[in-house]
Amino acid sequence: MAAQRIDATSRKTFLDGFTGQHHGWLVRVETIARDGDREVVIDDLPLERITTNDGAIDIVADERTHHIEAAMDVIVERAYGDAVSSLRFIAPSGETILTFRTVIAPELVDGMV
Repeated sequence: MAAQRIDATSRKTFLDGFTGQHHGWLVRVETIARDGDREVVIDDLPLERITTNDGAIDIVADERTHHIEAAMDVIVERAYGDAVSSLRFIAPSGETILTFRTVIAPELVDGMV
């Protein structure tokens, strides 16, 4: 699995494009606190958008929002060539991981209903 770090100056552009490609895809969002505690905060809901503002990131799926304060790193993990398997957001409070129900390249599902 290949990993790519998205630098702070490219995050907004990357997340806008990511949202456009993956809008409506079913996502799971899990947090891992610094002490190792894990919690699923969004489970199997359609992605609406991911936004960033002054280092904070909001993941919105259906009507649920998960807020990440002071994200230090955004890491994209890819499988099967260019298909995104997960996004990892690293912050002082811990890590947030967004995964999809199914990993597939977006161009393979274009036009499918």
